[in-house]
Amino acid sequence: MLKFMADNPAAQLCLRNALRRAWPGALAEQRTPTIDEIHGTCIPELDATVEETLRCAGTLPNTVRDAIRDTILLGHFVPKGTTVFMTLYGPGILVPPFHGAMDGNIGKEAEWDPKDIHKFKPERWLVPSRKAPGGLDFNINAGPSMPFSLGVRSCFGRRMADYQLRTVLALVVWRFVLERCPEALSTAQALDGVSHRPKHSYVRLSAAY
Repeated sequence: MLKFMADNPAAQLCLRNALRRAWPGALAEQRTPTIDEIHGTCIPELDATVEETLRCAGTLPNTVRDAIRDTILLGHFVPKGTTVFMTLYGPGILVPPFHGAMDGNIGKEAEWDPKDIHKFKPERWLVPSRKAPGGLDFNINAGPSMPFSLGVRSCFGRRMADYQLRTVLALVVWRFVLERCPEALSTAQALDGVSHRPKHSYVRLSAAY
């Protein structure tokens, strides 16, 4: 999360400005926003940044499902009872999808633009607001992403994870400017296990105010 902010200063500045607009009292008093302010205020840019972080970070490498009936996947016959391993940050998420792989019920509006699918762009989750002309709304269905899987077997800890990510991201960006680390320390190397996590975590900070 912090690396994405450091490597994308425009996205970081956009988020910081949105937070300052949302909490003018905290800004005027030069204080940290309270938990009630953080979780009681609708800030589409914050929700979008959290969701884009989860999409790009690939927190869960894959998910597993058992075929409940004979089916065809990408042209291959899969018999009933087969255990299918599916990557959660591959084609359709961080690289263009396989031709014809998207479900016909999803529709083109739910696919990411293949030209920039690999880029960290929180604004991809924002749409023009219907309630506030000129404003933006967060759309969790803007495109494919399954950081916690889907359905009745999805991760039961998602709400807690969202709560923690929103809190940490808001507080760090509110108080600090995250600057890019030297090249030797700014790598994307990661370790895959139960989760996908960075091999090294370095930050370079300066005061935001």
